[in-house]
Amino acid sequence: MVRNIYKKVFYLISFHFFEMKKQHHYRKMMLLVVFLPQSLMFEIF
Repeated sequence: MVRNIYKKVFYLISFHFFEMKKQHHYRKMMLLVVFLPQSLMFEIF
């Protein structure tokens, strides 16, 4: 289950590196900032 979380996070990060070159990168980066802490907290608990 933790591996799935890491895969999702890794996929998001790699995906956002490509998205950064586009115009709508701000919203996706905010999504990353919101999503990462939640996954980390989920892993702790």
